[in-house]
Amino acid sequence: MLTLNKFNFNGNGLPEGIWGDYCEGVRLKIRKLTSEALRFLRKKHSKTVMELDPRTRRMMPIEKINDDAFEDALTDYLIEDYEGIGDEAGNVLPLNLESKMLIMDKLPLREWIWSFAQTLEVAEAEEKEAAIKNS
Repeated sequence: MLTLNKFNFNGNGLPEGIWGDYCEGVRLKIRKLTSEALRFLRKKHSKTVMELDPRTRRMMPIEKINDDAFEDALTDYLIEDYEGIGDEAGNVLPLNLESKMLIMDKLPLREWIWSFAQTLEVAEAEEKEAAIKNS
């Protein structure tokens, strides 16, 4: 039997990230990306407002998301730490949201981070499945 543990993501106890090597001398500590984490972050940066539906001419609740705040929160969540990344002057980037946003602005890095975060979930499920088969 495959057992699934509920993540119970509440934002207080963020999951520990996993270190991955992007290239020689550059490592990033990435948290796994789960639908539960996405829902929590999205809910934190959305609100429900009443708007007129032109088709029905009735007021309807509509969810509005602050896209910039959600993107910032998601970036801050995904990248827990990093090593070997600096600015054009060769100074090490401080560990803050601004630096994390600079990292995510680089397409190859962003693609690697997203893939790594999603792979962590798949790898964990495969590891659990292998453990079940071996027991």
